[in-house]
Amino acid sequence: MVSTPSADIDCPVTQLDAELHSHDPTLSVERRRVVAAGHFETFDIVVWFVDNPLGGRALASRVLPTSEQSNGARMTSYAEIYLKDFHCRRAGATRRAYGNRPARSAQAAYPSSYHALANRVPNEAMSRTVLDLACGDGPLLQILNDRGHAATKLIGIDMSDGELSVARGILPHEIRLLNERAQAMSLDSGSVDYVLSHMALMLMDDIEQVVREIRRVLRDGGSFSAIVGRSFLTGKVGEVFLDIFKPIAKDQLTELRLGDARTRSEAGWQELLKPDFVDVAFEDIEIDWTPTPEQLWLDMLDTYDADRMSEAARAQFKSELLSAFAPMQGEDGTLQTGWGLRLVQATAA
Repeated sequence: MVSTPSADIDCPVTQLDAELHSHDPTLSVERRRVVAAGHFETFDIVVWFVDNPLGGRALASRVLPTSEQSNGARMTSYAEIYLKDFHCRRAGATRRAYGNRPARSAQAAYPSSYHALANRVPNEAMSRTVLDLACGDGPLLQILNDRGHAATKLIGIDMSDGELSVARGILPHEIRLLNERAQAMSLDSGSVDYVLSHMALMLMDDIEQVVREIRRVLRDGGSFSAIVGRSFLTGKVGEVFLDIFKPIAKDQLTELRLGDARTRSEAGWQELLKPDFVDVAFEDIEIDWTPTPEQLWLDMLDTYDADRMSEAARAQFKSELLSAFAPMQGEDGTLQTGWGLRLVQATAA
């Protein structure tokens, strides 16, 4: 079941409609979906399509001036607009993907990858401040809160109004939830003991600024831990998935660039974290998954690529996947696959 934000939260596509209309009042704002954007010097090129009731889609574009934030960072990119919209419409998607799936590494086994992060904070009754950066609807904060240590101050930051709306309905009011970008946090410098982040940093714009902000809010000697993606749909299932996905994506999807390539390798993280962090370490985490083909497809609907497809492309994708996976099922009807994650850890110098 898809969690839904409060009724007073507008998803960013609705907000973008209003923004585009303010630039050009002649634009129709009916059923518009953003599909691509780029940044060139001082302009954002925003491209969208209008759903056609008769089928197909009509493309249009406008060049809009780029606003600058007070700290000089560029305002929300298309990637952020899309991510905010997705996580408003499908709030809790990350919890659904990872919240109830056991995880393991060479060092330990965990009830979930969220627990692997929570374990970076000692389970002790002591005064400290923990920040969950890109907290989503709050599963990691919930785990930490359930420990029952009243002296631990918990803070969640996320740029998605929709995710935070759901989190506010789940978490106790003592947990501070802030609707902010990781690139420009309002927290005081040196005010945080632990910064945690689950499956988010590899999606973020301007990761160098994000790392600077993480270091700024951490006290000297504070701890940074993040889980990021390493591999998607392991084994033969992943190979078949990509063989089917790539030609459909080439024909049907406009390229969507999410994040910085350096977040996908240990060498990249070493470059990003030094010299402001020391004791950089990594732990590969595996999640085994044995879905039926139909279960796998339903989970794919919570992914960015499937979400961005037209209805026709999505139907084609589903049909080809289910056909290809049918002979790969075991006697119990399931497939053998999973995900590879990477735990990144460092200490503020």
